[in-house]
Amino acid sequence: MLWDLLLIEPWFVIEGVLFGMVGGHSFKKPNNRRVWLVFCMIGVIIGGVTGWLEVNLLKAEI
Repeated sequence: MLWDLLLIEPWFVIEGVLFGMVGGHSFKKPNNRRVWLVFCMIGVIIGGVTGWLEVNLLKAEI
């Protein structure tokens, strides 16, 4: 478990930030960058909500 928390999870954060930066800088117009940012935020919210729901469902089963 510590291996997962110390190595794998931070890597996903770093990878996400790098892909986000590359995606954001690939658009020339500010409006397109704004749309990119909105979709990134929606993806983070969906990922957070589904992760939170999974944790709560696992707690309910125990």
